[in-house]
Amino acid sequence: MPEPPRTGDAVLALVRRAEVADDDALTGFLTRSGPIPSTAPDTATRLIQAGILTPFQAKLILQGKHKGFKLGPYRILNQIGAGGMGTVYLAEHAALRRKVALKVLPGKQSLDPANVERFYREARAAAALDHPNIVHAYDVVCDRGTHFLVFEYIDGETLDRLLAARGRLPVGQAVSYVVQAAAGLQHAHDKGVAHRDIKPANLLVGRDGIVKVLDLGLAEFFEDSSTKLGASNNAMGTTDYVAPEQLRGCTAADHRADIYNLGATLYHLLTGQPPFTGTTAAKMIAHQLSPVQPAHDICDDVPEALSNVVEIMLAKDPADRYQTAAEAVQALLPFMNTPDRRGMASGKLPPLAAAAVQESTAGLEVGPILEAIDTAAALARAQRVTRWAVTGMIAGILFGIISLTAALVMCQ
Repeated sequence: MPEPPRTGDAVLALVRRAEVADDDALTGFLTRSGPIPSTAPDTATRLIQAGILTPFQAKLILQGKHKGFKLGPYRILNQIGAGGMGTVYLAEHAALRRKVALKVLPGKQSLDPANVERFYREARAAAALDHPNIVHAYDVVCDRGTHFLVFEYIDGETLDRLLAARGRLPVGQAVSYVVQAAAGLQHAHDKGVAHRDIKPANLLVGRDGIVKVLDLGLAEFFEDSSTKLGASNNAMGTTDYVAPEQLRGCTAADHRADIYNLGATLYHLLTGQPPFTGTTAAKMIAHQLSPVQPAHDICDDVPEALSNVVEIMLAKDPADRYQTAAEAVQALLPFMNTPDRRGMASGKLPPLAAAAVQESTAGLEVGPILEAIDTAAALARAQRVTRWAVTGMIAGILFGIISLTAALVMCQ
């Protein structure tokens, strides 16, 4: 168990051993900062304020730790996620100053060759894909026995966090997020890759409004006969969103399982709850046997026609679903302009996302729908401007009347 530092000098010694700061930066800090505080916490606070340490790094330093702050050329800045198959860190390339996300395989997991293979399978699946709606993979590395994947870092929130913070999303916004995810999945499916674990936690929306599909840890190249999806006969995926054929360990499960997963995700975004509730066993049975309660019965602002689209995505038999993610996109796009409770359209596609949707659905007639969405958005903006102008004019007239009245009173 490491010994926590008690003095400022002890903190600086750990910072040097951890190699979390350039020597020049640390020297400059010591030159400018004046006398170092005598206590460890005060010194750590001063280092955070100077940008030498992040709060995450300072917390570990104050615990007496100096190992694990670097992986290869990357400095660990913060922990941003955790799961059964790895912890995700925000990191920075020491030389390039580029921020990235590192997914690190836990030490115990790395002792099992099957887990290591699954980890590298995720890297291979991610490396095969290049699409604006899929997080980009840069590298896979083993540094002194630690395996980690290097991904692009996206500043944003996963949809499960949005649900936790806001509750269910406006209809148009929910549809636009799922349309983007479906565009990314269509690209993956075209490459023969099925995700197998689409859920709100694996969809991240950036500050620019672009949705990224994350975590290909369960992915399989379903066109490779030697690695058929579900061939392990294990129920893969997350219980709230898993397709019936995944629960049955069906070797014929393919990319259409992703369409079911995505439909269950959309249902959750629209209604604030997953398709089925109860115990894990009850949900597993319901996915296979029970019809889902229509979304419009739960939330009356969900159009019945959209509810029908979701039910097709959630069909028990894969043959009854949309057969491609592109077909799901075509069915969903008309609902992006569904007004929210204030009567405002909440769905929109950033230009890059709109181009990606157009490319991913080549051969389907989505161009007119996208143009209609743009036209409706422009009309909504014009209506807002008109309302503001009318409101301003009325306010001006009222102010003029009040001023004139006041002047007449004063003249009397």
